[in-house]
Formats: sequence, structure tokens, C-alpha cells
Amino acid sequence: MSDYLAKFQAATRRKADPELIRRWEFDAKYHGDKNIKVQLAGAKRTATSMAKAGKQFSNLRAEHELALRAAVSALEALVKELVPLSFWAKDYKVFCDAERKKEEAADLEAVAVARWGNDEKALQFEADLMSELGTPAGRLAFAIWVHSTGSYLVVSLSEISCTVNQLSHYGSTLRERAAETVKEGMRSRTPNQWSGMSGPTVICPWQDYEAYLSYRREMAKTTARIVQMATAK
Repeated sequence: MSDYLAKFQAATRRKADPELIRRWEFDAKYHGDKNIKVQLAGAKRTATSMAKAGKQFSNLRAEHELALRAAVSALEALVKELVPLSFWAKDYKVFCDAERKKEEAADLEAVAVARWGNDEKALQFEADLMSELGTPAGRLAFAIWVHSTGSYLVVSLSEISCTVNQLSHYGSTLRERAAETVKEGMRSRTPNQWSGMSGPTVICPWQDYEAYLSYRREMAKTTARIVQMATAK
């Protein structure tokens, strides 16, 4: 029994056949009652058709008539089992979706705590940089910096981009969106290089983004000190 199923069964009042729950648990987790309702409708149609078909024949052998009645009874029993199962599956999907969202939120918060803690200014600075990298001007600024470090000099500025190419749209808060961007960006550990119609192209990996972030932080600190000195005079 999965952790989701055990937790749901402990909390729900829905009842369904345990064997059917075991068979349908994985499907219901992601599709709810969708596929169960398809089979439910099919069982109802088939039972009705077979019941009508039996009436179309006369002088049936006793064993054939019993077989038809048994088939109809089996389908009607299946319908009775699938009806409560469909309600159970619908609720189960809602439960699983909510649990996954909680887990995803906790995962993103762990990333956020490790990276920014409670420093909202650091979070905002990096989120702004992520958004900037999603613009033509931001990509060009990054490419110029890349060349300034002596990297990828054979690649033209227009063909250099960063694995962090914009702030993620996933998440309901800026903190979640930035954490998701970090989570996805960290998966790129090596440059993605190829030759296209315009010549060599490269998507710089996470390490280059981290170095660029450090550079921009130092630039921001320097600018702030200059402004502070100018306003103090």
C-alpha cells in the first residue's frame, strides 16, 4: 500500500471494494474516476444489450439461458462495485494532487532556505537577474561577460545563452518561482554546445550562471558604494 493510499484510507469515509482499490490505485492517483467511468458506462451498456439479446431468442437450451443470465448478473454486479469505486477514485485524486503540491512546496522551500534564508533582498536581486536573462538585453549582457572571462570566444555573442534563461512561471510566490528556477538550473552541469546554421552555439551551464551572479552582486555593491560616496559629499 502506497503512503498516499494509507493516509487517504485513514481519513476518508468513502468505501469501495478493497481488491478494486488495489487494482485501480495507481490509475486513480493521476486520473481519478475518468477511466473507471468509461468502464462503468461500458458495463451498463453491455448488460442492457445482453439482457435484450436474451429476449430475442426462443427455445434456448437451458444451459445457454443460464449462461446469458449469469453474464448479465456479473455485469450488473460489476456496475454496483464500480459506482462507489468511481466516487472513491475522484476523491483520491483530489487528495493526491493536494499531497503532491504540499511536497513540491516543501521541496522548493528547502531550496529557498538553503539559498537565501530569510534575506528578501538577496532573493529579489537574484529573481530580477533571472528575469533579466529572459530578455534580449539581458542575454547580450551575459554573453559580453562570458567573452570577458575568455570563455567561448569562438561563439558569437548572439549565440551565447544561459541555462537560467528566465524566471520560472511555476509557483504562486516569487520565492517559489525563483527556487524552481534554481532547482531546474542546477541540473545543467556541462555546456550544451552544437554547430548550427549561424555557427557554434552554446548554452552555458549552472557554474557560469553562478559566476555571473557573483559578478553582478559585486557590480551592484560597487555601484551602491559610489552612489553613497557621491550623496555624502
